[in-house]
Amino acid sequence: MLRITVLCRGTEKQVVAFDYALQLDQGVKSCQDVVGKGLSKLANISPKLSVQYCDLVNISQCAVTEQNKDVTLLLWNPLARAVEKYIHIPVSDGDYSVTGSSGNDISIQINPIFQPVIDIPGRKSTATQEIVFLATLAPLDYTAINIKRASGKPSTRKGVVGRKGGKNGYDSDVVFQNDVHLTQYTDCYIKFMTSQCPEYSKLCTALTSEFLFQFISVTFDQDSGILKSITNVETKDVTVISQTFNTYTGLAGDNSNETKRASGAYIFRPNCTDMTVRGKTICIAPFSNSSYQVVQGTLVQELRQTVSPWVSQIVRLYANSPVLEFEWQIGPIPVNDGVGKEIISLFRSDLNSSQTFFTDTNGREMLQRKRNSRPTFDLNNTEPVAGNYYPVNSRIFIQDETKGTQLTLLTDRTQGGTSLNDGELELMVHRRLLFDDGLGVGEPLNESSYGTGLVARGKHYLLFTKIPDAAKAHRLAAQEIYWQPEIAFVANSDGTTWWKDPRKPKIQTRAPVTLPDNVHILSLEQWTNNTLIVRLEHIFEQGEDPVLSLPATVDLQSILGDLKIKSIVEVTIDGNAPVSAINRLKWKKAASPQRSQGMSQGMSQDMSQGVRRPMDGSMVGDAFSVTLNSMEIRSFQVTLSL
Repeated sequence: MLRITVLCRGTEKQVVAFDYALQLDQGVKSCQDVVGKGLSKLANISPKLSVQYCDLVNISQCAVTEQNKDVTLLLWNPLARAVEKYIHIPVSDGDYSVTGSSGNDISIQINPIFQPVIDIPGRKSTATQEIVFLATLAPLDYTAINIKRASGKPSTRKGVVGRKGGKNGYDSDVVFQNDVHLTQYTDCYIKFMTSQCPEYSKLCTALTSEFLFQFISVTFDQDSGILKSITNVETKDVTVISQTFNTYTGLAGDNSNETKRASGAYIFRPNCTDMTVRGKTICIAPFSNSSYQVVQGTLVQELRQTVSPWVSQIVRLYANSPVLEFEWQIGPIPVNDGVGKEIISLFRSDLNSSQTFFTDTNGREMLQRKRNSRPTFDLNNTEPVAGNYYPVNSRIFIQDETKGTQLTLLTDRTQGGTSLNDGELELMVHRRLLFDDGLGVGEPLNESSYGTGLVARGKHYLLFTKIPDAAKAHRLAAQEIYWQPEIAFVANSDGTTWWKDPRKPKIQTRAPVTLPDNVHILSLEQWTNNTLIVRLEHIFEQGEDPVLSLPATVDLQSILGDLKIKSIVEVTIDGNAPVSAINRLKWKKAASPQRSQGMSQGMSQDMSQGVRRPMDGSMVGDAFSVTLNSMEIRSFQVTLSL
């Protein structure tokens, strides 16, 4: 039985995909116009700000920062909690200063743009380097940060670019370790870690032996540059792990019956019949002859892998983050050999996952998956690869209950994923196929642009934690990945300093209190002239975390700040009817085997849940406090006193 899974582009004809892209672009630009006007009003200066956007910053292209010497970034944090976010801004050659709205200097690192990015078909940019800095963003607020070029000066804060790695490239494995104090010992650390000055070894060891290395330590093979192991420095747990790119060959069937079904837009069906290793049938072909280069600095360490002419990746470890970032680039996939290809990123570890892995459902609840099995019926799996693939909206993980450790992969988009062997996780990153699967699209999944195949770029994020600590780590990280800061750009005239504390005190743009980490403002929209719809969600499942899985209480009045609440009515999630008017059918509930087995190790399943009461228009005063249970979404129609 085939499992139908959409892995990359949706199941539509190419002309429809073009129309989708056009309508999305028009919608984005309309929203940007509204946001720009709002930011200009909040800044409260004259003349009005001319706000611009860089929609192609993901390929290191941004005309406003490339063409102007003085640019202010307006970063909006959509989360109701403070976050720290590393920002990458493409710029032309030269040295730069980055300044906060209070006049404080912000530490930066300037790295050369990776050559495969520069070579992306259709990229039109003069940027040759990117500025990396850490932005501290207040909850539900925007932050102004200024970037200014020092005219005629070369950069003095460039990341140190090491020699190219490969066979005979490095004398030992490459090790990345992160630290929140690196900026205090910049020169010492760079010289020590890049082995440029061995005499610094004793000095650096003395300075850093007690507190330097935190979070994780990562080792890469000296010959191939492939990930070799990862250590959780806090817990001392170590796992042997590798990450490689591999290719499935798409089956070229004629669709005359199910056994001859081609791999296409609806169907993922690799050709496994002609590939064996030591008598064992395999379905993937690895890449070979990869090379790498290391870029190190005080904020981020990068290992840049060139796997093939059309496969590359940057592995990043930031100074104060427990997350290992993989920014991959695939394409254009060559098909001049007449073979369709489906590319995966494959992680192999020594964890014993007991045929079990977990995937999320719409970024919320986690579901247990077991290879070649279904919880409600006996499975006759005729497709051993595709039959074990599941949609991964935001994360997939495996656990080793004996070691008590968990390996979690987070994505920046929905992808297909699985665990075909114990200790493994794989995610589909790109597909290009030459045959239609006969299920309605009427054309092969063979997209092109600029006269060649498409280039796909994205990120995966790796977390290695103890099982009881995992939920907090991956849920908060997934939220920050999905709700990225929105960045607007303003080109400044010489000497302009409007961005220094641009708001007057009477203008309040954020909640005066930070919400609990387990509560998220899902939406806040104007309903009528004096009413709002506020939707709140509890982002943790029952039993995942001893604290954050508990019920959470928030005050709606504190969220709205100076907007005074007159009354509140709890409504259905679409806002169309009061909850008190809904008479739902009541079903007998059976325990879910997926949910109970998916509980984090050591967590009680009998967590107490708060008792909530529907809110109606008579509620006033402290009744504006509401309680959310695990995974609960509650919607409120709020009437304001104008």
